Amino acid sequence: MTETTQTATHGVELTDVAIEMMSTTQSVSRSSHRSARLYLGSIAQVFQKVAQAYRVYRERQALLSLSDSALKDIGLSRADAYREASRPFWDIPENR
Repeated sequence: MTETTQTATHGVELTDVAIEMMSTTQSVSRSSHRSARLYLGSIAQVFQKVAQAYRVYRERQALLSLSDSALKDIGLSRADAYREASRPFWDIPENR
């Protein structure tokens, strides 16, 4: 099998095999970068959901701290406030 050589931009002669290996490495590298971006994007989404769940938790705790008259002003009873505050942190309303 004969290998042809090419002169690269740096003046180095490259065999066809070396050129093919470089091409394969570049496509794998692009694929790896794409996978890394997807992975980091997924991690970012998880952190956003956790942050949102924590904000909802704090709002529910703040609701509990309101006085009965303040709750009445917004149309809620103490039982409503307890019910809302007892929901699990991952139970985030759809309109958030």
